[in-house]
This record gives sequence, C-alpha cells and structure tokens, in this order.
Amino acid sequence: MGNFKSDDWKLSLELALRGAVYVITGAATLALLSVCGFASLIAVGGTGGFTSSLPPEHPAWFGLAAVICIGVVLQWALIQLHRYLLLRLESAFDT
Repeated sequence: MGNFKSDDWKLSLELALRGAVYVITGAATLALLSVCGFASLIAVGGTGGFTSSLPPEHPAWFGLAAVICIGVVLQWALIQLHRYLLLRLESAFDT
C-alpha cells in the first residue's frame, strides 16, 4: 500500500469516468443505429408497418429521408455530447 501516490485515486477515478463516457455514448450510438434501421424498414414498408401497402400520396423515400436526417442530427448531437463530457472531465481533473 505504500507504493501508491496521493494522486493515484484521481487517476483511477478519471479513467473510470472516461470509460463510462465511452461505454454510454457507444451504447447510445448502437441504440440509435438500431432504431433508425428499424424505422427505415418501416418507412420503406409503408406507414402502417411491414405488410401494409404504401398510400399513393406518401412515397416511401420521404419517410426514409426523414429517418436518415433525424438519425444524422441525433448522431451529431451525441458526438458533441461525447466531446463536451470528455472536455469537462479533462478540465475537472486538470490541477
């Protein structure tokens, strides 16, 4: 126990929090990818689900484009949140 420095707990805490940020944002990215993938299948299959036929006034690519645009915006926001959290974490432990 005498080999530990006084700042070792700070380093351990910083690494644990940094790992938590990576795990949480990675899991959120996978969840977003699966939701957008499932929603794009529904959009191509029609507004009522996989087995319904498309209404003639609602082309499938409108729904697909909306899903892609929403997914891109949400992924960009997730990347910005990831960067913000890492910067805040770095500044909190920078003494």
